[in-house]
Amino acid sequence: MTVSCSRTLPLLAIAVPCYNEEAIILDSMRTLNEHLTRWKQEKIIHEDSFCCYVDDGSSDNTWALLAAETGKYCRAIKLAHNVGHQHALFAGMVYATDRSDCCISLDADLQDDLSVIPEMLTRYSEGCEVVYGVRADRSSDSWIKRLFANSYYWLAAKIGIAGIPHHADFRLLSRRALLIIREFREQHLYWRGIVPSLNLPSAKVFYTRQARIAGDSKYTIIKLITLALNGVTSFSIIPLRFITFLGFIISLISFYFICSLIYNYYFDRTSVQGWTSLLISLYFLGGLIMFSLGITGEYIGKIFIESKKRPLYIVEQQLDDTPPPPAA
Repeated sequence: MTVSCSRTLPLLAIAVPCYNEEAIILDSMRTLNEHLTRWKQEKIIHEDSFCCYVDDGSSDNTWALLAAETGKYCRAIKLAHNVGHQHALFAGMVYATDRSDCCISLDADLQDDLSVIPEMLTRYSEGCEVVYGVRADRSSDSWIKRLFANSYYWLAAKIGIAGIPHHADFRLLSRRALLIIREFREQHLYWRGIVPSLNLPSAKVFYTRQARIAGDSKYTIIKLITLALNGVTSFSIIPLRFITFLGFIISLISFYFICSLIYNYYFDRTSVQGWTSLLISLYFLGGLIMFSLGITGEYIGKIFIESKKRPLYIVEQQLDDTPPPPAA
């Protein structure tokens, strides 16, 4: 099923990844349906616009609740197992590619402000292929989360990673952008870096993040650090170059100490105790070697995983009028 992009009103698909969201999914579905109905009545979007919920291998009743509520304008995809937020998001975008004019990705907790979606659609109608939802402030976050976010954006800018500060995965993508994205087959997906790297006409819409109505965020500090590490190693080889530079500096320092020891041996004839400096050197060099091996291992591990070319996700069940697609 392929839609035409010649219609007056855009056919909007909203892709919503879900993982163990039984506490909020019904409220989220009702809220989204209310907004879709109002936007259709206001002639902002096409009458056939819909939401697509992607169950990322939930272990609770999320899928049962989705299946019970699925209708013409509410569709659901169940992945065979948990593959992670970025892959589930990809599954929703792939589904939307041939069924819509544009797609907005949205988290199931609805903390992203739905009221700015009409503004996103306005930017899209003006010719923007990508519209980023950017947080106007992070006052609702804890201090450690703000510190981590600001540090990461600073580091990403320094090492040349394309990205939009304070933008997560709340964005609008045109069908052209979706067609390009559908060709990506990276195992380590990082949409916050991939989408800006497309260099398509874009705009930003600023909003204030809302409080979560129930349940807990699935993005723990550990998962955020993992996502950040994935972003760095997927888009930059600067860490490897940093190891080379650091090794060069340490070699110069070591050469200086070698020269100093030789001088002392032949000219000073002083007895050097040296145990403290020796142990410090051993610990420092040992830690540096382990750190360097860890960074190198991250890149080697990515090469190993990418070389397998396994499916990014497998659709177990799809609730709509079309048959499930093959594994992507």
